[in-house]
Amino acid sequence: MIRELTKGLPLPISELAKRTGRGPDGISKHIALMRKLGVVTTSYGGHYILTPGFRPPAGATTLDFGHCTIRLTTDAPAAQNV
Repeated sequence: MIRELTKGLPLPISELAKRTGRGPDGISKHIALMRKLGVVTTSYGGHYILTPGFRPPAGATTLDFGHCTIRLTTDAPAAQNV
C-alpha cells in the first residue's frame, strides 16, 4: 500500500485494494491508522496521498520513518489474500 502511495497519485480505498490484492475493509483500517499518525492525508474526492513530510524524493528506493526504513521495490510479488 505504501509503495502505491509513494507514486504520488491520490488514490481511493477501492483502487488501493485493487492494486495490492487486499480487501477494502483492511485497506480502510490501515488508512485510518496512517491518517491518525499523519502519514497520509485526504485529497479531493476522498482520495488518499502521503503527506508531504513522508513523500520520498523522486527516484528514492527507501522511505525512512526514523524508527524504521521501508525499501521500495518495483518487482514485489503479487499480493495474496490469506
